[in-house]
Amino acid sequence: MAKYFYNDDMDTIQSIRLFHALSEAGVELSITEDNKAKLEYLNSYFTIPYSIKSEEKDLPNLKIFHEELPGCSFFDKKLSLVYPKEVFYYLKNRRPAKRYNKLFFQGTITEKRKKEIEKIEKTSVLKVKSFSSDSGRVFPIKCWDSSYYSTMAKFKFVFCPDGDFIWTYRFFEAIMCGCIPVIQNTCPLYEGFKYFTENDLHNLSYDEEIVKHNDLLFLKKYTLSYYEKN
Repeated sequence: MAKYFYNDDMDTIQSIRLFHALSEAGVELSITEDNKAKLEYLNSYFTIPYSIKSEEKDLPNLKIFHEELPGCSFFDKKLSLVYPKEVFYYLKNRRPAKRYNKLFFQGTITEKRKKEIEKIEKTSVLKVKSFSSDSGRVFPIKCWDSSYYSTMAKFKFVFCPDGDFIWTYRFFEAIMCGCIPVIQNTCPLYEGFKYFTENDLHNLSYDEEIVKHNDLLFLKKYTLSYYEKN
């Protein structure tokens, strides 16, 4: 397979995960010197081969959308979110044997989210453990926030409120950590997954069968397993 230049600035999580997934699938990619530090940081956790751009042609049809519904394209493929399997298995293999029976949230706590968390605390049978943090918005932690994932994995449930759009990366991060998401609203990206809504707060129950179901569906829908075969 020919080597291609990954002609994107890699400023979004979606772009970084797609690069990782394509590399994992055997696509040889080069980057600009400006993006080298991001991959060097990621390679302290994973194995992502790359080279610095020389004469390679651009990766054909590379586009990444971060809108009401996310999407990406490359070659003749048009997909939604894409995650590398290496990330999934890295987190799956580090899931703890025991978890706190609490609802977890870490992220930017706006005034709106503060009210949402307070509402949940009054409604849920479980305690809410929330942390205000903007670390995931700044490089290099934006590439991989080890503390965030290791903390999330200690809990059974993760609150995944709507953000700029209904869908949120947190939903899929929770699944990779073996947690069960608790959402405000559903969207096409969540179809087929098992989760709880705010209407279920009085009856949250952690079930390993839900975790297994979500694991298998995540691998099927949001990794490039099928792409490697074609």
